[in-house]
Amino acid sequence: VLDANKGATMTFAFAANGSTASTTNPVYSGSLFMNGYTPVSGSTGEVATLDLSLDITTDLTITTA
Repeated sequence: VLDANKGATMTFAFAANGSTASTTNPVYSGSLFMNGYTPVSGSTGEVATLDLSLDITTDLTITTA
């Protein structure tokens, strides 16, 4: 999924607790451009990490109802 979207614009939506928007669980959404990513890195025995470079390309929308 990440490799296919590198160099592309995509939409996103996320919330802290499920996908139902409310005043205590706002849903943040918009579009972003993935500049690139570094696949899983880290040495044997260390925590694996993934580095992403993302730019939001639209105004961030916050939905609460």
